[in-house]
Amino acid sequence: MSSFITAFMTVKSALLSSVLILFIIGLIDYAIITEPNGCDMTFMFQYPQFVLLPHREQIALKYPNYHLFAYGEGNGDFKGVPVVFVPGNGGSFKQVRSLGSVALRMSDKYSTFHFNYFTIDFNEEYSGVNSFQLQSQTLFLKESLIKIMDLYEKKGRNVSLVLIGHSIGGLIIRSLLSLPEFDPYVHRVDLVITLATPHKSPVVPIDSRMTSFYNDVEEYWATNRDNFGHMNVISIGGGFNDKLVRSHLTKLNDDHPNDLTVVSTAIDDVWVSTDHLCIVWCKQLTLKITRLLFDLTDKKSLKLVDNIADRNRIIRYHFMERTLGKNFPGFVIPEYITLAPTGEWTENYERIIKFTKPKVLQPNYILLPLMRRESIVIQFEGHYRHDWVMACSAVKKNNVTLCDKGRSLHQYVRRLPSKPKDVERRLFTGLSSLLLNQGFTHLLLAISSSVEPVDIQIDRFTTSIRSRTIQLPALWQSIVRFFAWSTVMDIAVSEETTFYNVTLAGLRHVWSAYSVQMETISCYPTAVNMGYLYLTIPWNRENQHQYVYPKRGSTARLTFKLNSPKPKTFDPSLEPTLYLLVDPNCSYKLHIKTSLAEMMGQLLRHYSLVLLPMIVSLVLSLLSIQIIPNNSSPNQSSKNNSADNNHHFFDNKPKYIYIQSVHIIKNIRLVSINGLLILSASGSAIFFNSSVEPVDIQIDRF
Repeated sequence: MSSFITAFMTVKSALLSSVLILFIIGLIDYAIITEPNGCDMTFMFQYPQFVLLPHREQIALKYPNYHLFAYGEGNGDFKGVPVVFVPGNGGSFKQVRSLGSVALRMSDKYSTFHFNYFTIDFNEEYSGVNSFQLQSQTLFLKESLIKIMDLYEKKGRNVSLVLIGHSIGGLIIRSLLSLPEFDPYVHRVDLVITLATPHKSPVVPIDSRMTSFYNDVEEYWATNRDNFGHMNVISIGGGFNDKLVRSHLTKLNDDHPNDLTVVSTAIDDVWVSTDHLCIVWCKQLTLKITRLLFDLTDKKSLKLVDNIADRNRIIRYHFMERTLGKNFPGFVIPEYITLAPTGEWTENYERIIKFTKPKVLQPNYILLPLMRRESIVIQFEGHYRHDWVMACSAVKKNNVTLCDKGRSLHQYVRRLPSKPKDVERRLFTGLSSLLLNQGFTHLLLAISSSVEPVDIQIDRFTTSIRSRTIQLPALWQSIVRFFAWSTVMDIAVSEETTFYNVTLAGLRHVWSAYSVQMETISCYPTAVNMGYLYLTIPWNRENQHQYVYPKRGSTARLTFKLNSPKPKTFDPSLEPTLYLLVDPNCSYKLHIKTSLAEMMGQLLRHYSLVLLPMIVSLVLSLLSIQIIPNNSSPNQSSKNNSADNNHHFFDNKPKYIYIQSVHIIKNIRLVSINGLLILSASGSAIFFNSSVEPVDIQIDRF
């Protein structure tokens, strides 16, 4: 018997030690290990000034710790478009500097109008953990917006507002728009941008008051979103570098066409994950937001464009599908383009085509004959024209194959990250069969004359050959393999390929985490093109990328993990996709494995808030069995009486106590400290109530 107990204790100790080690591994991955911060710094070109705009005495006395400031550099005026910045939990009103400074510099260089940035001072209150401050901040924001509008009305202008909120500041904005007393002014707010704002639920639900605040805001917007049909709402998450607000929480709960949720890693020209603070000063994102505001503003009325459809197109262009320049094109791209016969026309049937020149002296036109069941992938670096890729029907004139006109295919072009950053890199992927069915015979690549270098790679292939499906390993398979790497693709240099489309089957849970490693085995001296791994998640805009260097022995690693699980209602046939762009003069191997550290980090990221309530719940459950009230009188001291009393207690009380405790634990989600306190209080009532009658417990569900 003793040997059995010893063995049991040994196994128990080993199990507890393993759990502790896994917990520490996950904690290190979640709290310490982060992606390199790829954000560039923004700079002020003049000394920033914050001009206090005093409220009337009644408001100043009611909110003595709150203030309204106008931001400026040098001499400022209020003749521009008003933009209001609302800081978040513990945030400073001075965080507006990056947005305000970039907007001022951009207006000086490129525009005839400017933006006036206003910022709210909440005295750096920690409203994210103090629910009593949420209501007061909302009401002060209301008074500040009314004052800003009055400021412009005194100068004869009826302005519309742009509101930008960071963290809890975005929630404060949505709360304000749900107030009945703000209804007369709602039509004056045309755009709301939130940065790392937890819309779905509190990060840490401190008490029921905070939970109710979130629920009230979400319920109002869910039922009354159509009342804000004139308004666009953009929610931007920071990705996995944001340890405070998971990007899953930044998702807007409705599917309204005027709402957009996106992660910074999926935004063209940004492509980096931001932590919770640097999202307000990340230069790439600040430039993107500022360009959006300039493109949305009508230069005559100095308001956002009235047509909501036009506004949606501009927003989608900047945050989802930028196919042309950095700004929204101010012209209509014609569907068909008339082509001049001048220039150098070439018809090319080769499978791999490389066009590299330090400069282009005259226009070049490359015609690619279309073939059934074939795909064409084009990588383009350098100076380009907006209609650089077209479909056309070729004819022969003077023994030269050419096209009189072509249909623009710019909508199928995707921007890619590049090194160095100032080089424009574009990718076109197209199916020949679709173009053949429309009556076209050739794909046309138009290269304008330029003094800048141009580098183009063209790859033609049978579609099915370059499409792969990889079944990601299950957890038990990874355990059997001791979480070792598994080679899933071997790309030989003799294949001369540049593109693969890999479907990842099985990536759907937030606790799943896989590492993929692209290893460069060997390269010819002619290999110079940077490779590229690009992961897309079809049900959530949280794409990731990594560079692959054309150098023997170099490796590129990318982690597959999710901020939000695959919805049950989502099309089951659509899976995450990994695009591989490689140099045809190199050979590669693709390895994959389940990442134990990342998996434990994901468990902590998404479920750590449940640990403390569950631990205390189990402790209370154990106490409900072990605490035995002594109801015997001093004269009852015999062993038999004591035994009878104990027997009576166990017969009548603990079964009910234990079942009731388990019932509580099973039927509520203890994800808030408030729920924990309720359980503690109700548990105390159970433990020490000498009555055998049922105890009535009312518990809020979260």
